[in-house]
Amino acid sequence: MSASLVGMVPGAMIAGPVADRIGRKSIMVVAVGIFGASTLMGAFAANITWLVLLRLLAGIGLGATVPITITLVSEYAPERKRSLLANIVFCGFMIGASGGGMTAAAMITGFGWRGVLVVGGLLPLAIVPVLWWKMPESAQFLTVRGAPSSRIRRVVELVAPGSTDEYSTFRTMKSDVKAANTIGVILSSQLRFGTLMLWISYAMGLFISFMLGNWLPTLFRDEGFSVQQAALLTSIYQLGGAVGTLILGWIIDRWNPHRVLPLSFILGGILLVAVSTKPESLPFLGLLTCAVGLCLPSAAIALNPVAVSFYPTEARATGASWMHGMGRLGGIMSAFVGAQMLGAGWTFSEVLIALTIPVAIAAIAIFFKGLSQTPRPARNSVRPSQ
Repeated sequence: MSASLVGMVPGAMIAGPVADRIGRKSIMVVAVGIFGASTLMGAFAANITWLVLLRLLAGIGLGATVPITITLVSEYAPERKRSLLANIVFCGFMIGASGGGMTAAAMITGFGWRGVLVVGGLLPLAIVPVLWWKMPESAQFLTVRGAPSSRIRRVVELVAPGSTDEYSTFRTMKSDVKAANTIGVILSSQLRFGTLMLWISYAMGLFISFMLGNWLPTLFRDEGFSVQQAALLTSIYQLGGAVGTLILGWIIDRWNPHRVLPLSFILGGILLVAVSTKPESLPFLGLLTCAVGLCLPSAAIALNPVAVSFYPTEARATGASWMHGMGRLGGIMSAFVGAQMLGAGWTFSEVLIALTIPVAIAAIAIFFKGLSQTPRPARNSVRPSQ
């Protein structure tokens, strides 16, 4: 079960630099193919060793797919709606994860775990030819890499029909950061502090999200709630996360995300303390749990459009992917920390209050990123010039 999560870390960190060199579309197609093929092969694994290796490979494919998808969508999207559209796409990942879990639970009884892997492998493989045939490459990436104007024009016409003609040429603002490779760009003196703050805030955000998502059912049951009540409260938390993701995407398109996201984290921490008091009214507790979801997991997800706006086009996939890779370490760590807390006999209230520490770290990190003197790259748009 954990092998795929571990694989997502190198998957993300390898995919970004390669995508910045050869293109977002190619890497996405290959990554989805790797994820689908290894999942399908897992259904026929002869032993646990092969199954673990194949799940690790599936995680590498999935780890590459998510940040490259967010990067590509952000480069398609108009700047005034970039965060909202990126968060909407990320909601697709959340809905798929939730729907996949429910589908798997229904299928296992009749078809066993192998049947689940067959379906889970065939669906992404069926998408691969559609992606290759229908999905265009990023016009910003093509412009930075000096692609022919005719190829860029075909992409732009899909987004804004009639905005170009056969004489149009294209340009985009380039970063003044000089480095030997894209990893050097995101760790350059101009961007290093912002990069580190993004890594810290995203790692803490995923630590909180995974901790609550994985351990809330157990914590509620330990407090005397029934299995049904624990499942309902956890579902309400997840629903709040999905709704909050859309709301925050809309808000940070209009206001400074380095002010909005720290406030979201801080409010979420206050609400965690409120939940830790265990209100006797179940509806009120459900309302508080939903509000926690509105504030905390959504703030972590909203860091994705912040990252892609921070990095120049030539290193954007690297920046977003390395943030994902570092953030996944926080998610993985939450499983071990949660197990240690419960094993040591920590109470419901103690666990939730302890989570205010990573909440505070995430808020401080993203706030200080905004205060830093790191220059924000120029607007990344492709401009046709006649």
